[in-house]
Order: sequence, then C-alpha cells, then structure tokens
Amino acid sequence: MSLKLQISLVLSALIVMIIAGLTYAFIGLRHEIDDAERRSNVVPLSDKLNAVIRTLQIERGRTVGLISSGGAQVNREALDKHRPVTNKAVDALLETIETRDLTTTLPEISEPIAALGNLMSKVEAHRQKVDAGSVTVPQNIGFYTGEIDAMIELIYSAISVMPDTRTAMEMTSFAFLVQGMEHGGLERALGAALFNQAAKGDVVSNTYKAYASRRAREQNALGQFLAQADPQIRDRYNSMVSGPHISQVAEWREILGVISDTNDGAGVVGKIWFDTATKRLNQIYEVSESLLKDADAHLGEVVAADRASERLMLILGIVIVLTTLFVMLAMMRSFTRQVRNVLDVLDALRRGDTDIEMPERLPKGEIGEILNSVKHVTAYLNGIANVADRVSAGKLKDEIVAASIYDRLTHAFQIMSISLNDTLEGAKSGAQNVVEQANDLKHEANSIIECCDSQSEAVHSAASAIEEISASLVLAADNASETNGLAQQASDEAEQSAGAVLEASTAMKSISERIMIIQEIARQTDLLALNAAVEAARAGEHGKGFAVVASEVRKLAERSQSAAEEISELSVNTLGVSTEAAERIEKLLPLINRTASLVDNISSATSEQSTGAAQISEAVKQLSDLIQSNNDSALRMGDQVTILSGEADKQLETLDFFELDPAMYQLTADEAPTEKLSDAA
Repeated sequence: MSLKLQISLVLSALIVMIIAGLTYAFIGLRHEIDDAERRSNVVPLSDKLNAVIRTLQIERGRTVGLISSGGAQVNREALDKHRPVTNKAVDALLETIETRDLTTTLPEISEPIAALGNLMSKVEAHRQKVDAGSVTVPQNIGFYTGEIDAMIELIYSAISVMPDTRTAMEMTSFAFLVQGMEHGGLERALGAALFNQAAKGDVVSNTYKAYASRRAREQNALGQFLAQADPQIRDRYNSMVSGPHISQVAEWREILGVISDTNDGAGVVGKIWFDTATKRLNQIYEVSESLLKDADAHLGEVVAADRASERLMLILGIVIVLTTLFVMLAMMRSFTRQVRNVLDVLDALRRGDTDIEMPERLPKGEIGEILNSVKHVTAYLNGIANVADRVSAGKLKDEIVAASIYDRLTHAFQIMSISLNDTLEGAKSGAQNVVEQANDLKHEANSIIECCDSQSEAVHSAASAIEEISASLVLAADNASETNGLAQQASDEAEQSAGAVLEASTAMKSISERIMIIQEIARQTDLLALNAAVEAARAGEHGKGFAVVASEVRKLAERSQSAAEEISELSVNTLGVSTEAAERIEKLLPLINRTASLVDNISSATSEQSTGAAQISEAVKQLSDLIQSNNDSALRMGDQVTILSGEADKQLETLDFFELDPAMYQLTADEAPTEKLSDAA
C-alpha cells in the first residue's frame, strides 16, 4: 500500500471521525431538543391542571354553599351555571393528555396522568350524590380536595421533569401559588359556610377550625411563593393582586376571625363573600397563568436556542467537513507535490544524474528534511563523481578525503586508487622490463642471425670443398680404372718393375689410410649433422648448441680439406713412383700385375669414397637448409621482438597518462576500517 493511500485513508478516517463526532453531537443535541420539547409538555399540562383545579375549587365552593344553605335557589343556580365550565375544563385537560400522548411522552409521571382519565366519571358520581342531598359539607370538601390535591401533587411531580433549572424554579413558584390558591379556595368555601351558618344563628366550631386552618395554610403557601420568587414576580403579584375586593376580603376575614365567638356574620351573605373572594383568587390565578406563560416562553426560547444551535451545529459541521476536505486536499496536493519532488530527485539519482536542481525553498517538516538529506547525498555523489573523473583522468596523486569513517564508498575509492596506483606502478615497471628484455632479445636475435650467416658461409665452403673432394675422388677413380687398364697392358713390364710397384703399393697403403680418415670424417660429419638437426629443434634457446655443431662441422671440413691435400700429395708421389715403376715395368711385371690388382681395389675404394662424399654433400646441404631456416626464424623473432618492443613503448606511453605517487596514501587496503564500514553498511 502506497504512503499516499495510507495518508488518504488516515485523513478519510479523520473526516469520518469528525463526521461521526458531529453526527453524535447533532444526535445528542437533537435528543436534547426532543427531550426539551417532550418535557415542555409539562407546561400546557400544568396550565390545564390549573384551570381544572380552579373550576373544581369554584364548584366545591358552590356545592358547599348549596349544602350549607339548605338548597337555596340562588346557590343552586350558581352551581348549575358553573358545572358546564368544570366539564369544559376537564375535557380540555383530557384532550391535551390524549393529543400530546402525555402518558408516553412523560413516562416519569405517566401513572398520575393516566389516573386523570376517570376524573369526569368521579365528578359526575359525586354530583349525583350532591343532587340527591346525601353529601355533607365535610364529605363534599373531602372529595374535591382529594382530587385537587392529587392534581397539585402531579404538578409538583412534573417539576422534576423540567428541562432546565429556571423553568423548574418558575414551576415551583407556580406550584406554591396553586397550593396557596387551593387553601384560599377552601377558605373561600368554608367562609361562605360560616356566613351562612351565622345567618341561621348556628356557627359550627369544626367549620370555623377548618376555615382557620385553611387560611393559615394559604398565608404559609403564599409566603413561600413570595420568598422564593424573584423580585420581578413579586412585583407582578403585588401589582396584579390588588383592588377594592382585596381590602373587602381583608375586612370580612376579620369578621370571620371572631365569628365563632360572636356568632354574627355582620349581615354578610355567604354568596357575596364567595364572589368577592373569587375575584381575589381570580387575580392570583392570573398571576399563576402569567408564570405558566413565562415558563412556556422560556421553554420556547430554550427550544428555539437548541434549534438554532442545531442549525448552527449543522452549518458548523458542514463547514468543518468542507474545511477539513479542503485542508486534506490541499495537504494531499502539497504532500503529493513534495513527494513527487523527492521521487523526481531519487529517480534522477537512480539514473545516475547528480546534476539536480533542488527547490529554492525546502518545505518544513519531514519532507523538507528528506529533500535536505537528498541534497547532501547529491553533493556527496557529485564529490564521488568528481573523484571518479579525476581517477578516470589518471590523476591518482590527488588526495581522496572520506566524509567519515563510515564513508564506505569513498574508502572504496581510496583503496581502488591505492590498488590502481600499485598495479599501474607494477605494470609500468613490467613494461620497462619488457622493453629492456626486448632490446636484449633483439640483440641476441641479431647475434643469432650473424652466427647463422657465418655458419651458412662455413657450410657453403665445406660443401664446395666436399664437392671438390668428390670430383677429385671421381677423377681418381677414373684414373685408377685407366691405370688398371694400363697395368694389364703393362703386365709384362710390371713383372720387371716389381720393386717400383712395391713402393707404389706402400704409397697406396698410405692413401688407403688417408681415405679411411676421410671416411671417419664423413661418419663424424654425419653424426654432427644429426646433432645439428637436434640442436636446430632447440634453436629457441638462442641457438647456442647449433653454434657448437656448426663449429665442429667447420673443423671437420678443415680436416677433410687437409686430408684431400695429403691425398693430392700422395697422388703426386704415386705418379712419380708410377713413372719410375713404368721404367721398371718390364723388369717388374709380376709386381705390376699385383699393382693392377691393387689399383682395382683402389678404384673400388675410390668409388665408395665418392658415394660417401655425395652423402656428406647431401647432409651439408640439409644442414645449410636448416641454418637458413634458423636464420629465417631468427629474422622473424627479431621482427616480433621489434613489435613487442613497440607495444611495450606504447604501454609505457599509456601508463604515463596516470600520475602515480604510491607514497601519498597512508591508508592501505589492509588498513582500511572494514569493520567500521561493515557496521555502517
């Protein structure tokens, strides 16, 4: 997986996390809004409960007036007129519960809300008892009070589900006010009963005690309301609960305060008290309604603020996602561009191109550090390339400085330069030795050529001499044959010249010995020719052995020439003796015959000598050819030596291209820090 893809995945994961976080926050805010809207249903429920409580309080008072007045028509009419109002308020409460599905949306108080479903049936059942006259004042008060207390308790329970503290405080003030109105409603009903009883002259002490208790509780509840309410609500209460009926109620409360003792209602009719007290309670009711309106407005503001926050969060989330996407794309573009720069530089280095144009301003961060490192690597490689250029230019004297002990490549160039320096020094020395040896070899080849020329001349001379000897031998053979004929013709005279022939015979013996010497020379010449052939095969070792053979051949040739001269002298002597023998031939016929026989033998020997001389001539000719071949080989060797000497000179000229200085490096190949370099690698 590529780094770009990994970063893209990381950034995508980051965006997903941001979107998930925003979605979670949005869902949380949405839940808070839904919860606030759900909890805000407490306000309309409390408003409907307040209306039902108010109508039940009035119906309770009207019913108490009816019962305590003994069924007076005016009280009956007032009660019958109010009952539809109660029915309407209860229907509105139940409709609110049903339409808003409060048993589901407010599960915390679902049970008491569900209990309100049979409220109307219970009220209808109680009304039937009242109409039948089977209900006393305490029973009537107990029924309505029980239902109202249950609804007030529901209001207190609803405070616990308020969405915020301010609304809870406002609803607490409302609950205290409703509690005060409940006690005030009972005070109103019991006060009407007391005035009605006083009109009959029979004030019941229990009714008075109940009245006094409810009046004290109302004052306590209203005191709690005013104590915990903020100054604005207190001012509202004081401004709204005012008028002549307030002072009238206060005046009549003084009468009711002592009515148990005086048993005198001062002419106040119970219905009039009830109506006047109702006006006061209606003003308190309006204060409670204003509190509900404040709570509802505040909840509306809270929900509106939450919705605004929701919209703001949505917009902010979109902006954050878009900004993150933009930043991610910008980062990826910048990263891609920077990585492309790095890859281009590395690709150029991979191709061996160190002439790289680096960006003028290196980016910050890891990419910038990579490019900076690549810049240093490029400079290092350029330095190595310069070192290679100097080495390729033959400048081995220039010092090669390593960047550090871990600079394996530069150390390798140092060792290579040292090795080249040593190798080229050895090659140069070897080339000089080759030149010197080639010159020596050329000199030796010239010497061999000169020796071969001398040997060739000597062999030619020997060949000529041998040819002359051979011709002389042939001539001697011919003469001997002719002499044999003459000897036969002069056989008669030979008998007379026996003594002369004897001397000729002695001379001819000497000739025979000399001829044996010539034969010995021929034999040795043949052996020497064989040795010369062997030595010719070894002519590669400068032809020294061949020179010795050639010398021996020359000596044998001289001996052959000397023998030939002696044979010639003997032939002259023999001729003289033969002349003398001719003079005596007549006297020495037997000797001549003997001489003829000996001459015949000499002719045979001379023929054999001629054959041997021919063989010697052929061997000398072969020796001459061998000497000529050695001469040609020596000439070719001289040419090769000349070429070798020229190549050695060219090698020296090539080696002179390198500037060598073996002593310049203190670091040798054996001293190179291979362990450090290996560790660095």
